[in-house]
Amino acid sequence: MGNQQLIMGKYIGEQKPGQTRYLRNALIPDDAQLNETFQGMKTVAEIFKSNATKYPNKPYTGTRKRTKNEDGTIAYGDYEWRTFSEVYQRTQAIANYLLHHNLCPRIQSDYDGEFKFLALYAKNREEWLETDFACSLTSITVVTLYDTLGRDSIQYILSQTKVQTIVLSADKIQGLLELKKSGLLQHLTHLINIDEQTEQLAHDVAEAGLTLIQYDTVIEEGQKFTDVQYEEPSQNTIYTVCYTSGTTGAPKGAMLNHKSLIANVDGLTKFDGQFSLLDTDVYISYLPLAHIFERFQMIASMSYRLQYGFYQGDVFKLREDLAVLKPTVMISVPRLFNRFYDLMQASLKDITGMKRTLCDYAISVKLSNLEKSAQYTHAVYDRIVFQKFKDILGGRVRQLITGSAPISKDVLNFLKIAFCCPIVEGYGQTECAAPACITWIKDPQAGHVGAPFPACDFKLVDVPEMQYFSTDVDENGVNYPRGEVCYKGPNNFVGYFSNPQANKETFDEDGWVHTGDIGMFRPNGTIRIIDRKKNIFKLSQGEYVIPEKIENKLVQSAYIQQIFVYGDSLQNNLVAVIYPDQLVVNKWAQSNNITDPIAELVRRPDLNKLILEDVKRIARESQLFGFEIPLKIYLTSTEFKPENDLLTPTFKLKRNEAKQYFFNEIKAMYDGAVLQGEEK
Repeated sequence: MGNQQLIMGKYIGEQKPGQTRYLRNALIPDDAQLNETFQGMKTVAEIFKSNATKYPNKPYTGTRKRTKNEDGTIAYGDYEWRTFSEVYQRTQAIANYLLHHNLCPRIQSDYDGEFKFLALYAKNREEWLETDFACSLTSITVVTLYDTLGRDSIQYILSQTKVQTIVLSADKIQGLLELKKSGLLQHLTHLINIDEQTEQLAHDVAEAGLTLIQYDTVIEEGQKFTDVQYEEPSQNTIYTVCYTSGTTGAPKGAMLNHKSLIANVDGLTKFDGQFSLLDTDVYISYLPLAHIFERFQMIASMSYRLQYGFYQGDVFKLREDLAVLKPTVMISVPRLFNRFYDLMQASLKDITGMKRTLCDYAISVKLSNLEKSAQYTHAVYDRIVFQKFKDILGGRVRQLITGSAPISKDVLNFLKIAFCCPIVEGYGQTECAAPACITWIKDPQAGHVGAPFPACDFKLVDVPEMQYFSTDVDENGVNYPRGEVCYKGPNNFVGYFSNPQANKETFDEDGWVHTGDIGMFRPNGTIRIIDRKKNIFKLSQGEYVIPEKIENKLVQSAYIQQIFVYGDSLQNNLVAVIYPDQLVVNKWAQSNNITDPIAELVRRPDLNKLILEDVKRIARESQLFGFEIPLKIYLTSTEFKPENDLLTPTFKLKRNEAKQYFFNEIKAMYDGAVLQGEEK
């Protein structure tokens, strides 16, 4: 059995009706108060200043050297590094400039007190990090923007926070100018451009009534403004507001204070060899810093003094950056790990003869060792079989982390033996500053998300309408509690900015965050996510999908009477089950001299193709993102009704029942089968 019975979580406290006892990380004493500080420090700014003072000459941020070729293209060379002291001096200059020119004036929120806001809108780069930490020095709250929010959401966010200054890359400016010229960004006054300035850009910004400032100017002039007074943050100061998709489509801004982030930074120290960040590690930053998953890693890397290297900005050239940087620690999402897996499987198919026999045997041996004792290395096979796979990541990676969406057990196990290193899987949300659960390196089992992170406790609450109860048992009578996943701890967010209704829906009376995920507690104290309560989910690339929003758009098709949009979090695309409008479909059939009844019409590939093309047309006209457009559809002659339990008595779609009802059809769509509809 090896370590298969490794106990990672334990119950504490008394059980209340309708819920489980609290589940806590097994490494934390039952009666301990979860820690809110890191080595005695309470804020991100305090840690940053400490490292700059104690380790001034240690290399910190790295960017590949850029050289412009004669044809205008850019060539990327080796990484060039700035030390902790150099980065700290630049952040001071930024903070000085912002304060001297009052670019982040104090505003009053209707519900949440006073704030000084600044927005960041760019891909990962050293200027992003410098600006973020500069704001932390003087209690300026950073609002992060990213492209997939969409035009309307960006306008909503900037209006809600009354942001006056945005630090951004040049490619983001034109979209904001369009909003400004439309009269939608009344508070915006200044843009700080990270990239080179052109005459045309300066003209366009001025024409929109905004002031354009160059980032280099901020650094240069900010060094002179030494008479400004910093407002040093406390642990309760809001570090950032991160906006995520809401169930109605309007984004919600999760307020995270310094305590939320520091509690998680400290939580990493509790794992006693199960997970570690070392000051000798090298890390590559390419996942969007606008999302909390990478943002927390940026803060953790700074806290543990890692070398933090940025990718060149093109994910399709990430392998080039990996080859040059040779990171030792890397986090990613299932979408990229799946690409690596597919790449490896394709390369194995090209191997024949004795080499293929050796590869198959090596894989078999390592998978067996992994499942028995969590052993992911082999003294012989790592060198002669798996070295080429290790080289994909630069050849030095000692630890990988995956999160943001679920990953297949088979993919996870294969990648562990192929990369010859542990892969830690995490589960979390923006609302807990990224990690809520994390697996242990010594655990040989996959298919779960680990035990509670040391910065929070968990409980499950009954969901009677979905038949999930804290008293559930398996076929042997062993208690396997199921219910809505809730957590509470110092890493919890403060609430949603200016959104008391969302706060009321998320927090219970005891301060527990209700996630909307359905989980199951396993006997060894780990958690498995098994379902979703709220009608919002993630695809494998980590993007949030609101199916109701998509359905409300697509049902505008004349061919569609009812539609059920579904997404599997292990897949990177949506599928849809459609009950077509019989009058429209029959009219189409008559015009094509087809006399089949509806039960036969839904089987026709030409009708399926026609409706799918109309779905794509409406999606484009509705400005849906690519990941929001169903890749395949299944036409059914079964109407969604309360009588067949697909609708509630008030005619709302019952998603859990629809998923079960069309389980085989959904599976077939993801398996790539050509589907023929029928009445069920």
